Amino acid sequence: MNIVIVIDSLVGGGAEKVMLTLAEKMAKLQHRVTILSLASNAEYDIPDIVKVDSLFPDRASKVDRFWQRKNSILRLEAWFEKNKASWAILI
Repeated sequence: MNIVIVIDSLVGGGAEKVMLTLAEKMAKLQHRVTILSLASNAEYDIPDIVKVDSLFPDRASKVDRFWQRKNSILRLEAWFEKNKASWAILI
C-alpha cells in the first residue's frame, strides 16, 4: 500500500518523531511510505526506507502559514496530482 503522512515539519517535537517511527515501521511491513512535510527543514535522521517530500523550501511562522493557507492547499493538490497513485492518507 502507498501511504502519505502529511505533517507541518520535521523540526523538533514529539509528534514529528512519532510520525517518523510510524513511517519506518509501516515501511518495514512492505508499504511505500512518504512523509509530506510543509517545510523542508528536518532535525531527525530519516530512515532510507522512508521518502520525504516538502511543499515549501523553508519554514514560515504559524502566522505566515495562516495567511498562506490557499497557497498551501494548491501546492498539496499539485503534489498529489503529480504523484498519482492510490494513496492512503494519514493527517
